Amino acid sequence: MALEPVLRGDEIRGLREGHALVLADNLPPIITRLDGMWTWESWAEIEGHVHDLRAANEVERSRQAIEKKNQPRTHAAAWAGREGAVGMTIPLAHFGPFPEPPALILDYIAKRSAEGSVVDGPAPYDLGALSAELIEPMPAWLDSVCRWLNGRYAWQPQDVIPPCWAKHEGLAYEIAALAFARGDAYAEAGKAVIWHEQYDRFLTRMNKSLGKAGDECRVGRHEDRPSRFQLAAWPGPAEEGTKGPETAERVKEMAG
Repeated sequence: MALEPVLRGDEIRGLREGHALVLADNLPPIITRLDGMWTWESWAEIEGHVHDLRAANEVERSRQAIEKKNQPRTHAAAWAGREGAVGMTIPLAHFGPFPEPPALILDYIAKRSAEGSVVDGPAPYDLGALSAELIEPMPAWLDSVCRWLNGRYAWQPQDVIPPCWAKHEGLAYEIAALAFARGDAYAEAGKAVIWHEQYDRFLTRMNKSLGKAGDECRVGRHEDRPSRFQLAAWPGPAEEGTKGPETAERVKEMAG
């Protein structure tokens, strides 16, 4: 921590005649008037003045020592006063629960994980593999998940999941995986800590993926995929069972 002077050199030199800056141990600095000893009536008066100064100094030392000794009690009283001001309200009561997955999805998970189950469908977080019936309730639920995550973890602007998350397929897949993983993670405290570490990594990947476009997306101005021109260079998929001329040429080039 940088130390700041009590007075600058020019300020000290600018003190009125007969005055001085006094620094004594850990006492607050003061500016005092200097009386010449020849102005005092007797040596006894001088001794009495010195005695008074030393007594005042000792009183101040004692006050500071008592204050330091009582500091823990003072802090405890401050916390008690804060609790009294809060009253019957609990400070953490506004921490809303994590959004519950749709009933249809919970039923699907239960059937899929049941012993001897004949349901052999995709994992519920594999969005592109879900049936139309299962995917239907997912956008609304994942949107509520994003709102919940933003409300709890997005303290800095770059931590905000953009409202157009569904237009970023990579984000949608990761958000779905994080949402389902959270339920399993909170079965144990250690796993919950690991989930938070994974969430922090997700934020890093999200910002890397969004790049500069993330600033616009976060304020509701979604930008088209920056790599759309590079992706457009890929030829369209060939018809089933055939190879178009562009695809055949690319295969030839890759084969050397």
